[in-house]
Amino acid sequence: MIEACLYGASSHRTVRVSPGVPVELQPRIDMLLREQAELESALEQWSQASTSSQPLSHETVRMRQALSTSLLDHWRARVAGRTSRPILIESFALAEFAQRLPETFYQNTNGLLLRNVIADGHQLNQFLSRFPNIETLEMMGHTLPMDAPPRVLSALPKLHTLALVDQGMRVDQAALEYLSSLSNVSSLDLSENVLDPISFSPALARHWETLTLDNVGISVWPQWLDSLLPGNIDVLSLERNQLTELPDEILRNRRNRSAHAEISLNGNPLSRETMIRAHVSEHDHARSYSFYMDLPADIRAMPTEQAWSSEALSSDDGSNSDYDSDASVH
Repeated sequence: MIEACLYGASSHRTVRVSPGVPVELQPRIDMLLREQAELESALEQWSQASTSSQPLSHETVRMRQALSTSLLDHWRARVAGRTSRPILIESFALAEFAQRLPETFYQNTNGLLLRNVIADGHQLNQFLSRFPNIETLEMMGHTLPMDAPPRVLSALPKLHTLALVDQGMRVDQAALEYLSSLSNVSSLDLSENVLDPISFSPALARHWETLTLDNVGISVWPQWLDSLLPGNIDVLSLERNQLTELPDEILRNRRNRSAHAEISLNGNPLSRETMIRAHVSEHDHARSYSFYMDLPADIRAMPTEQAWSSEALSSDDGSNSDYDSDASVH
């Protein structure tokens, strides 16, 4: 109802829609119509206005008009209470983004997808600071390499999904500790950057629903992950790296009824032995890990029931009572 009223009153519509509006909704709709008119006017001025002495090219005007339509659609969906996709801004200089939009637009934006945008660190921080309520921020591709994660992220209290993919960034100890300090962020994707050697520290001790480190140059299992698995990472993706082996403790895949992690390893040149051990370790649903790998057909056909017997043979301290109980069942 609200969204239909807003679209019907749009200054760019030749046909006006006037659905029957309940009396109790009329004050809110009237307010939103005023806010929409203000936003439309600001976007119209921006799409035509030059920031220099040179007139805007036809291509620039076209891009701004298309982006303005996307911004309006997102705002309408949000104020109407409907789920909306993140706003897509692609191949655009953030310094040229509209500077004076109504506050209602920034307050009602909950997601941004920035693809190959042009901005240095200062411009990016300044741009993001206008959107205090974003819940999702995805940055894909870059023109200028990112020296460090934007510091403004710590001022975005509702942010829960963060992707900094292919930003030309070296993810060092300081960067990862800063990102780990963002307590509301539960999903982090740093794929297609370069992961420097990391040492576990208390600053990294936190829970991730998903942690994605695809194609970041990992050739040896990062030991700092051992302190987070399985209880503090629900889904770990290490796809398209150069891993050939996994730690023995991971491959033992102990019984664990209180914690479980999915580990995705597709696209890694894992040794045949590693693939076999990982696959057959998935004996039942009470294991610490589930593995996703590019398995040859013959390994995929191997029964995972072999796991309990291999564990029993490898247990040398007599302390693995869970494994003994497994064996007694079969």
